Amino acid sequence: MSNYVYFIRPVGMDGPVKIGFSTDPERRRRELERSSPYKLEVAAKIAGDRLLEIRIHHYLRSSRLRGEWFEATEGLSSMITSVANGLSPFPEIPADMGELIDRVGLEAIQAHFGISRQAVHYWRTKGVPAMHRKTLAMLGAVAGHSMPELVQ
Repeated sequence: MSNYVYFIRPVGMDGPVKIGFSTDPERRRRELERSSPYKLEVAAKIAGDRLLEIRIHHYLRSSRLRGEWFEATEGLSSMITSVANGLSPFPEIPADMGELIDRVGLEAIQAHFGISRQAVHYWRTKGVPAMHRKTLAMLGAVAGHSMPELVQ
């Protein structure tokens, strides 16, 4: 059974948007709709785990309304569009991010950010969340690999 991070919002409206985790986003939409004054839709979903959900919540923390509900900002709308088109929810990363991760070292990244080996692998393949890029670039500089474009 697959796991998804979903983005649910009222039909025909930009928000508010519920960002949650479920094995069945459509079933979850129906459950939420029972107590909502609006018809709801799954605007987008991406295969992922609770870690991805937490990272998205953290990334969008400034637009949190309450719990898992978020204000419809330009950043959230862009994220929904990216996910709906099969792209990473986070801004794209430089092509040589894998090299930077190799230079800094898996263990150093895990220790500094307090994340699992799987999360580092996810960053390598899907993208480093923008909120961590500057710190990762600084760690890279310490390891002798400068990437100023990473922090722009």
